[in-house]
Amino acid sequence: MGGIGYRRYVSFIIMAVASLWVILEPHFWRSPSTIFPVLVIAATAWSDYLNQAVPTKIIYAAFISMSIISFESFLHSYFLLPLFWAFTLALTSGKERIAYALTVIALPAAFISSRLWPASQTASWMLVGLMIGYTENVVMEDTAEGDIYLTALYFALLGPLAVIQYAARDAVGYAFFLKDSYGIRFYPVGAAMFVLSVPVLKTGPVSLGYPNDTLTALSAVVGLLALIYISRYGQGAMLFSFFFLTFIVFLPLWAISGGIPLLLPAFGIAMIAVRKTAGGFLHYHGFSTVTPGELRALIDGIAVFLTIPYVLEHATLIVPVIAITFSLWVLLLSRIEKEDISFLGIPEVLLAGIWLSGLFGISIL
Repeated sequence: MGGIGYRRYVSFIIMAVASLWVILEPHFWRSPSTIFPVLVIAATAWSDYLNQAVPTKIIYAAFISMSIISFESFLHSYFLLPLFWAFTLALTSGKERIAYALTVIALPAAFISSRLWPASQTASWMLVGLMIGYTENVVMEDTAEGDIYLTALYFALLGPLAVIQYAARDAVGYAFFLKDSYGIRFYPVGAAMFVLSVPVLKTGPVSLGYPNDTLTALSAVVGLLALIYISRYGQGAMLFSFFFLTFIVFLPLWAISGGIPLLLPAFGIAMIAVRKTAGGFLHYHGFSTVTPGELRALIDGIAVFLTIPYVLEHATLIVPVIAITFSLWVLLLSRIEKEDISFLGIPEVLLAGIWLSGLFGISIL
C-alpha cells in the first residue's frame, strides 16, 4: 500500500526536508521543555507515514508530561478549564451537540484568555487542541484515536498558530500523502500535520518555558505512569484521567487563592463531578452526530486572519505565486481524480501553498 501516483516519491522528499529543518533549525532547540515533544511529533509523523499508525500511548504520555511542565499556565486558565470540564461531562453523557458547541466556543475563548492572562496561553491552547481532537474522533468520527492527543500536542507547541496547520492539513494530505487501501482513500494525518507544522513552528511559540528540576522530574514520572495506565485502559479512560487531574488539582487551588469560604464548595463540586463521570463512557455511533461546518469555517477564518499579517509584512512575490500554483494544481488534480473540493476547501489549499513555501526555504518572515 503506497501513495497514489507521483505521491509515493514526492511525499518522501517532503518528509525528509521537514525532518532536516527540525534537525538544523536552532529555534526548535531553545528550551529543554520542547525538545522531547518536537522529537515525538517528528517520530510520530514518520510512523504514520510508513506504517499508517501513530504510537497513541507515547503521545498521551508526552501530552501528560507537557501538562505537568505547564502547571503554572493551567493555574491561569480561568476560561478554558471550566469549558473543558463541561465538555468532558457533556461528551461522557452522550450530549454530543453540546460538546461540539463548547468546542466552537473554546476557540474565541482561548484568544480572550491569552489576551487577559498571557500566562494561560500554553494551557488554554492545549485544552482547545484536546477538545478539537475528541470532537473529531468521537462526535464527527472522522479521525483515529491516536490523532486526539497528537492534535493537542501540536496546539500546545504552536499556540494559536496551530489553527493554521490544522486548517490546511487536508490539502497537504490530499496533494502529497493520499494512499489507497482496497479502494479506500486516506492520508496519514500525522505526516500532513508535521510537514505543515515545521514552517509554522519557525514563526510560532515553541517554548514552554524553563521549568524547575522538580517539575521536570515530576513530568517524567507522571508521563511514565500515564504510559503504564493507558496500556490497560481505553480512550475514555484517557479523557477521564486528564479531567480528574485538572479538576481535582486546580479547582481547589483556585478556591484556596479565592479564600477559605470557597474551599468546601469547590471540593463538593469536585466530588459530584467525579461521581457523575465515573460511570461515563464515549459513544461511537458509526456516523457524525453534527454537521461540522461551523467549526471548520471558524478554524479557516482564524487561520486566514493569522496568516495575512505574515504575508503582508514579510512575503516576497514568490510566495503568492507558489500558493496560487499549488492551488491550481490541487484543483486540477481533484478534477482528474474525480474528488470533490468544497467551497471551504479553497482557502485551505491557498493556506497550504503559502506555508509550504516556507518549508523549502522561501521564508515569509
